Amino acid sequence: TREIRRIEAERGGHVKIFALTAHALQGYQDQCLAAGMDGYMTKPIKPHALLRELERVSVDPPRDMGVASDSMVAFDQAELLRRIGNDIPFLRRIVTMFEEDYRKVQVEIQSAIASSNIGSLTNLIHRLKGMLQNLASISACDRLEVMESGVREGRISVAGEKWEAVELAIRRLQQELSSFISQWLPENERAI
Repeated sequence: TREIRRIEAERGGHVKIFALTAHALQGYQDQCLAAGMDGYMTKPIKPHALLRELERVSVDPPRDMGVASDSMVAFDQAELLRRIGNDIPFLRRIVTMFEEDYRKVQVEIQSAIASSNIGSLTNLIHRLKGMLQNLASISACDRLEVMESGVREGRISVAGEKWEAVELAIRRLQQELSSFISQWLPENERAI
């Protein structure tokens, strides 16, 4: 890694280098990053975590890593059922409240991005992340964490691009939640 970084210093450019290792010892990650690596992950690798790490350091996120965006899990069904005590009518109310709140937060986030208001954007991301975690969201939370990481690093310029990915994942979450709820309800109650 050090040799590659030395050559880059002479010629320009930057090759992304990630450590993928079984070494989870304290301090090893710091050694890798100090040597000039862009990221560090331990085995066993989790596809969602790998995607999140690659997106964190990339302006142009990877499009296909064997985990296509449209096949990512929108939410953890078992965890969601556990959280609501298997009460599907209660889940319907929670989803309705989420959708109402999300519409407001969505507008506020778009405004914060447009005005480059990092403080407001940070607070709104935190608020939305909590809302998504209540629904046991996976892919939308993963994408929101990538966006949050970029904003914390001051990369507001890519927040709009990351936000588009979050919105897409939330639309998918809403569709899958609607489908999930309808399978548990009597036929005459399936429209939510």
